[in-house]
Amino acid sequence: MLLDYWRGLLLTLLLQVGLYAETTPIKRTTIAEWDTGYCEQVTVTNSAQTAWQWNIALDIGYDEVFKYWNALITQERDKLLVQGEVWNQQLNAGASTTFGFCAKRVIERIHVGATTSTNQISIQKEEIAQWDQGFCEEITVTNLTSQEMEWQLIDIPIYGKLIDTWNAQFVEHNTSYTITGEEWNRILKPQQEAIFGYCSEYEQNFATNEPSEPVVIEKRHPIFNEFATGFGGSYAFDFSGQNGTTVWLNSISLILDDNIENNPYYRSIQQFDAEAFNSLQQSLSRTKYVVYWLPKGWQKSWFNIQKIQAAMDKGCIPVFVYWYFGDEMQSLPSDNEVTSYYENCQLVADFLQEFNGTKLVIMEPEFNKDGIIADEATQHAFAKIIGHAIDTIKSKNPDALFSLCMMDTGNRGVNQTYSACGYENCALGDQYEWSKSETVYNDLQEKLDFISFQEMVGQFSRDKQNPGTWSTPIPRAYSDEEIGIDYLSRRIVNFSRFLYYKYQKPVFIPYIAIASATWHDTNGDLKVDPDEVDEDGWEDKVVQTYRQLREYKDELMQNGLFGYATMALFDHPRHNYGGYQFFINNEYHLGIIKTGAKDAVDSHRLGNIQPKGEDLLDALFGENTTIGGTNQIDYERHVTSNEQRCLDEANSSDEEELCRYIAQIKRDNYHEGAIERIDPIDQKGHIFIPLYSYPKWWAGSGSYIWQKIIDVKKRHPDIEVVAIVNPFSGNFKEKNRDFVEGIHELTANGIKVVGYIYTSYGERPLQEVFENIERWSHFYKEAGVQGIFFDETSTDPKKLDFYTSITNYAEAQGLPFTILNPGVTTNQAYIDAGIANVVVAFESPYATWRDTPPSHFNRPSRLTALALLIYNMQGDKVTELHTFAKEHGFTYLYYTEDGEDGNPWDSVSAYTSKEADLLRLK
Repeated sequence: MLLDYWRGLLLTLLLQVGLYAETTPIKRTTIAEWDTGYCEQVTVTNSAQTAWQWNIALDIGYDEVFKYWNALITQERDKLLVQGEVWNQQLNAGASTTFGFCAKRVIERIHVGATTSTNQISIQKEEIAQWDQGFCEEITVTNLTSQEMEWQLIDIPIYGKLIDTWNAQFVEHNTSYTITGEEWNRILKPQQEAIFGYCSEYEQNFATNEPSEPVVIEKRHPIFNEFATGFGGSYAFDFSGQNGTTVWLNSISLILDDNIENNPYYRSIQQFDAEAFNSLQQSLSRTKYVVYWLPKGWQKSWFNIQKIQAAMDKGCIPVFVYWYFGDEMQSLPSDNEVTSYYENCQLVADFLQEFNGTKLVIMEPEFNKDGIIADEATQHAFAKIIGHAIDTIKSKNPDALFSLCMMDTGNRGVNQTYSACGYENCALGDQYEWSKSETVYNDLQEKLDFISFQEMVGQFSRDKQNPGTWSTPIPRAYSDEEIGIDYLSRRIVNFSRFLYYKYQKPVFIPYIAIASATWHDTNGDLKVDPDEVDEDGWEDKVVQTYRQLREYKDELMQNGLFGYATMALFDHPRHNYGGYQFFINNEYHLGIIKTGAKDAVDSHRLGNIQPKGEDLLDALFGENTTIGGTNQIDYERHVTSNEQRCLDEANSSDEEELCRYIAQIKRDNYHEGAIERIDPIDQKGHIFIPLYSYPKWWAGSGSYIWQKIIDVKKRHPDIEVVAIVNPFSGNFKEKNRDFVEGIHELTANGIKVVGYIYTSYGERPLQEVFENIERWSHFYKEAGVQGIFFDETSTDPKKLDFYTSITNYAEAQGLPFTILNPGVTTNQAYIDAGIANVVVAFESPYATWRDTPPSHFNRPSRLTALALLIYNMQGDKVTELHTFAKEHGFTYLYYTEDGEDGNPWDSVSAYTSKEADLLRLK
């Protein structure tokens, strides 16, 4: 699958050394020299023990060969590719041969890149004009060396269509340009500069500003209000069995078979690691999405419909990636191809009709190739083809949800700072490229339920500009800065936000692939030799990216993303064998789990499986079930699971009755899209601050109270901070722009924000509370609010159904983090029921806590944590309070000396940083 990797602007000083100097003795002797040229004699010796048909490569800078003898020489840019003639092509062991050449000396040529300054050259870029349809840029190149140089910029991407240039020659090569000076400024003396520039007109009325904030999007299916992950690769995975057999590991078994380590069929896999398979199954049992590919030529026999349906009945959602045209589609398909496509769509429709339940259909991933998005006419024509295909499939599958998947093209370099990218650097995204498919998506607006994109990246691959042939690929290795790998997770956040805002629809990523091997061409032969590949070279990048995506989960949800899946679960030793694959040898390493199989040697995987990182599976699948079910069936399944766990732990008939009572209340108060968590709540320490002041974000840092908690978070980035914001006691009817700005700034700095609603101890009309929740979702969820703080919570167990209903409703509105505040020790059922993430079980002045504490305190439960709020603290009592909190199970904490003025929550305590330090030690 081809990705649109750009070469970037790489500064390369070319050294004149033989590429084979380490392995083959090569002696170069200058036999003649004059002002503008020279001649060399080269002796090649075969140091091996066997005969050798010799061929070598020599670096000669950009000097131009005009004569040679005793060899066949081809010049490719800065290299001479040399082989013997018929009479001296074969060298016996220890034999030598001599050839020679003469060359015209070229003044040192510098390939200028995105680096803005080095000790050889300075590059300064300035945007001198910009308008809605284009821009002009002027570039200054300065020679910082002590000798003359001839400069040239190669493989330079320029957005849009050139409409004017000056002081340089621009030559287009597909999607990039080579820029060379004119005769009068091509050669630069020491400290001399050349100034040149261009103007370009954007295509398709592209605007460099980010799309405007979306209106409230009607999310027509409950899964769009959630976030979950999945995996793909195949319906069944091939492993080497005993005596030359093949064992097919079913993807559904990895989800549902909780005794997989003892399955006799799977135990016949060579080097089967039972413990590793058991651990993998436990992780994948939390999978929501399972991705299946339907390429041209797909067969119904590839799939077991009954097993897939069994997984669907347990809450999984199949994602069918319909990849009919594939990589072969470089332009609009012919009429005959379209006719065959429509016939195949009928088969797909019949196939999907056999599944009962929600299913996602991803139409033609990576469609946005140059030949499809070349102009509006081709985009309209392609959209018409896809629209008809969707109608055909949907006519028999009204419960299917459809999307069209684009690939992430464009610039990825950290040092690329083009304004059209729309971000600080292009590693963070490329809005210009992302906008090129706009006509297709606009035409399909009414047929698509969500938008999707993919991510595939590797440290090396085929050279995008010069990929080579089927059998002889030309590889290219990238530095971390060129490919932007350390920014990939933020790029995904930005891409999701861009699509969500632009098309006003939910977003999904059906496959992410990060190839985990690295390659360094140590012998300079432009071939990927096995001893040059580090199979584990990028494993840390894989883990880093998925860990960061998990940390960005809340932000991704705010940006409309409801899930993503890994492209491949396991590496495969034959994935690049005998085929034209973009990632060449890195195709073997696209999975998140490796086996002991040898690349291009073994035919199948082996059973000694190992995740590519200690916590990789947890980062991918560890929290899926905390997001809850996708519909009432899943919700009921989770409620039943929690009910059974409660019954198992009950010590009396009264406790058993309470378990049943709580479960029934939850069933009676279900709202579509509500969450029933079944994973344990995080019981680590958190700062939990009521931020009941106005967000004067325009004021200086000394008078902007919210800035103080932001500063605490910056000093303690590993400590979670939860802030309650409270415009008009949560009873408002319109958006306040200052609160939008303030909330956005809090969330941008990693602070979790929840909104305030009072409940009058369960006496407030339910519909009023629902309206408040809807307004928080409507006005402030996009700014970053992630949940609701329900104040004045009753302690009466008879009100439990009221609070179950409102927390469920908040979750259904996309505000899943809920907090109840009785402020005192409450009926334990409020905690054991797990209807909220946190219950504030003690809120009082310090003196009350010290002198008249309650006779007993609540205990946290598996699903609900406890919060402690102390105000009017008399001096520094943080250590004392922290010790108490640890002993009594309080993990959401805040202590303040404020309170004399009647509002203890309109400031930030001077002791909050100390509190964070103690939490870090906990």
